[in-house]
Amino acid sequence: MVAGADRVLYFHTGTWKTGSTALQLFLHNNSAAMAAAGVSFEFPVKSDTSTGNGEYLSQRLFGNYVAPAELGGILDAYFMGRGFAVCSSERFTMFTQKEWLQIIDAAAGLNIKIRTITYVRDIVPFYYSWHAQLFKEGAHNCDISTYSQRDCYRPIIDSLRCMHELFGREAMTVIHYESTIKNIDGPFMAALPVQFEELDRTILAQQVNRSPTQIELEIMREAVQLTGCQIAADLWDHLLKTRPDLKVDREVDVELCAKLAARHKDDVSHLNATFFDGADVVRIFQEQPADDPQGAPGVETPQAVYRGVARWCLSRLAASQDSSIIFIAEQLRQIDWKKIGHPALPADFDPIAYLLSNPDVLKSGARPCEHYMDHGRHEGRRWRWESR
Repeated sequence: MVAGADRVLYFHTGTWKTGSTALQLFLHNNSAAMAAAGVSFEFPVKSDTSTGNGEYLSQRLFGNYVAPAELGGILDAYFMGRGFAVCSSERFTMFTQKEWLQIIDAAAGLNIKIRTITYVRDIVPFYYSWHAQLFKEGAHNCDISTYSQRDCYRPIIDSLRCMHELFGREAMTVIHYESTIKNIDGPFMAALPVQFEELDRTILAQQVNRSPTQIELEIMREAVQLTGCQIAADLWDHLLKTRPDLKVDREVDVELCAKLAARHKDDVSHLNATFFDGADVVRIFQEQPADDPQGAPGVETPQAVYRGVARWCLSRLAASQDSSIIFIAEQLRQIDWKKIGHPALPADFDPIAYLLSNPDVLKSGARPCEHYMDHGRHEGRRWRWESR
């Protein structure tokens, strides 16, 4: 590479539920072939290579100020001496001008140009998929109608508006997920400045994730109601591994579609006008073809699912004591000690006593100081040890 020449860093900003995990695994598996063509997909620090290589940067920068020298070093590490690099994390969707301006300033001093690649989904499928994702994480146990009362698409619109204002339309590649679901890597690789040969697409043919069926959602909801977030992720892993190719069978609520259409019609118009030349690409909802690859056709009986879950529960019981101790230890490790001394907390507030005196708070995974200030003080929660 010629000294002083511009380099280009492509930020894959997600968004959520658009095949990002599969794309990240695909990029990692093909990093050597990409490097040979002059495009880096590197992990600048030791991290989990099953996630995007931008996870460290996104977590380090989001909501924080990072010194230009440190930030520049992180950006530079993505290139490994090459002219082009890809940095991928769904968390970039959460970036505001505060984070992006820091990146712009650091990049300018290193002759790095910024480009972005973003996938967007139709409105209704996004709500259903995101609702199911949070179920799988144990983050809530409400039904889709209750969950959709919040504007879950707003962060995506805000992110795209922010990047459009800072980088301009020419620097952005926006891809419609539903239109590319059978060839999800195609438009991504086409956005990069070089031609690639013989990339390994094996990982894209595998089912790395799927949405829960209606039966699985009912099981997950009951599990979260009874145990909070403690076992949700493990239970979903069991369901996914047992039947990785199961086709989603949920029916779309017509009334919900109408409510989301009223809320998001202007968002859809904005996306299509700004990024798709006014064509009717992003929609509120459109039926997927019968050969949609997100699940294999087949009949799943409730009895088969419940038998599998029952066996899993029995195996969990054998190790329940140890796992509970580990879970509690992790929640204690995550205590927000930095907020001790906050004027909204009692002077002798004991976060450990608060968690152990309020099991529902402990099971939810909430941080004690934050929970007390937001809820506990209004609910009359116990927050210190009391002599008997």
